[in-house]
Amino acid sequence: MTPDHEGSSSPACNSDNDRTSVFKYDEDEGEGEEWAVVNLTQLLAVVDEHFGQPCKLVKLAEGGYHKIYDIHPYHEGAGTLDTVLRVASPAFPSDKMNSEVATLRYIGEHSSVPVPKVYAWNADAGNPAGVEYMIMEKVPGVAPMDMWPDLPVDIKEKVVVQVAEHLVALFHLRFSQAGSIYLSDTGSSASKPVLSPTADSYRIGPVITDPFYRTSDGVLEYPDSDLIVPNTPSYNNLHSLRGPFAHASEYLSSYLRAELLKLSVCRAETLASLKLDGNDADSEAEGELILQRGEKVLKKAIELCHVYPGDVPVPRDISTPDRPFTVKLNDFRLVNILIDEQTGAVNGYIDFEGT
Repeated sequence: MTPDHEGSSSPACNSDNDRTSVFKYDEDEGEGEEWAVVNLTQLLAVVDEHFGQPCKLVKLAEGGYHKIYDIHPYHEGAGTLDTVLRVASPAFPSDKMNSEVATLRYIGEHSSVPVPKVYAWNADAGNPAGVEYMIMEKVPGVAPMDMWPDLPVDIKEKVVVQVAEHLVALFHLRFSQAGSIYLSDTGSSASKPVLSPTADSYRIGPVITDPFYRTSDGVLEYPDSDLIVPNTPSYNNLHSLRGPFAHASEYLSSYLRAELLKLSVCRAETLASLKLDGNDADSEAEGELILQRGEKVLKKAIELCHVYPGDVPVPRDISTPDRPFTVKLNDFRLVNILIDEQTGAVNGYIDFEGT
């Protein structure tokens, strides 16, 4: 999707009329769609300013949490920029974007794993574009997900060997706490370049993971609850469970504690989501029994987190006992690996949110 340049006062699409060009993140979802309106023209203005030339955006892909736009020079013959604009939904305000930027930087600086460079980003959805975004390097190649069955065996072997080497490299990155990686000083939320690192550029902060998202694949989980409204008591109570964590048992049980809190705060919504048959009184009673059993299971699971696996490092003779945690990729799939299908070279990995 690109803004309409017809009638604009400049090829960079900066006229007042064009500033009304917007799209809705869940434009085909019907009810609730207006909570994520994005101004493409304002985004384009950011891109123009970053590159110092008029650009255009060509939509590449869309998922539950992002839209991806290829960035091209507006004028023909101006070369290529080899960059993309990654636009985030408001599923996890600020922290998700800031953490992914920091994670990409950290992995790029401390390992041989090929990851895209981030050139600029804005993690404040209150900016004129109305959305969080990052301008980042475009990784060349194709995702082998659909073509994997048809790839020659020697190409598959090369891919698997490289991926294994990269996973080993990630495993050697060790941390004293479990959580997500952040820049030590995030600073202003304004669109900014990524500066040169220093030894203390990073910290482990609150985890970015499923129970704390406001949406599931773009759909609001509890649309009428304060759980999704930043700085409300319910929201703050939920996000206080995100760590960081000194022990594995604390990290594992945080998922379960989050679900218990949701059951407590959003009991009526959870009962309604069960969609039980029968009259209202019987359905409500049956649903309440189901929720009570669920709460009992969750509480028992929290107890078991301290027993299995517990807090003993695996393996027990780990060489970094003071740093027992390593990198866990949240969305490690073939669709997020880009390869050269002719040579089998792994060019890079994408989608590091929730790592």
